[in-house]
Amino acid sequence: ARLGQDKKVSAAVHGFSKVMVAQHTENLQKTLDLGAPANTPEIQAMKDKSAQELQVLGSETGKNFERAYMDAMVSGHKEALMLIDTKMVPAASSDAVRAHLSDTRGHVEQHLQRAEQVDKALH
Repeated sequence: ARLGQDKKVSAAVHGFSKVMVAQHTENLQKTLDLGAPANTPEIQAMKDKSAQELQVLGSETGKNFERAYMDAMVSGHKEALMLIDTKMVPAASSDAVRAHLSDTRGHVEQHLQRAEQVDKALH
């Protein structure tokens, strides 16, 4: 999300990026407060994919960057929802973790909806 703030982008993309940085940072702190998150193969795969996307996005500029960035945000948030629903919630070890995942899922769903709106406007 920080890359979306660093590039010269439209107000909609910049605003989306700004919200992602703030809310993902806040969520990460809440996650860490519950204890170290499990580094499952699925989570590692998402991290690896994000690193690859970051390299590709870093070379893009202008409208090409905006479209590629928002496409990645839509895809990534869809994948995150699937991971939460199919792997993380069933494996949750406590009520506190389940509650956190429920809150996280709500935020991810909101992020996806906003990403889809911005993405649609770009295409």
